[in-house]
Amino acid sequence: MDVLLRALETVAETDADMVSPMAAVRMRLFRTVPAVRGKALQIQMSAQQEIARALQAAFPDELDRVSAAALTGALTGAVSGALDALMEDEDAATVALDAARLRERVQQATELALRPWRS
Repeated sequence: MDVLLRALETVAETDADMVSPMAAVRMRLFRTVPAVRGKALQIQMSAQQEIARALQAAFPDELDRVSAAALTGALTGAVSGALDALMEDEDAATVALDAARLRERVQQATELALRPWRS
C-alpha cells in the first residue's frame, strides 16, 4: 500500500495533466460519450492489471495475485471516483485549477479506500 501511495503522490506532483482544466474536459467526455468512456475503462483496466502484476512480483511474500489486484483496484477506484465527484460540478474547471486542493481530496479518498490494508 505504501508503494502505491508513494507512486500516486509522485504522479500527482509530476503529472500536471491529472489536475488541469483538461482533466475537467476529459471527465465531461467520459460521462457523455459512451465510446470515450469505454476506451477509458479499457485503458484503466489494462493499467490496473499491469500494476497489480508488478506489485505482486515485487512483493511475492506479502501479496498473492488476488490481494495485489484488490489493492490496486481499491487505489484506482478511489482515484477515479474522487476525480469524477470533484469534476462533476458545473465549475469543474475552477476545481481543476486548484491543483493543491484537488490533490488533497484525491489523497483523502485513497487513504480511505486503502485503510483496510494499513497495518
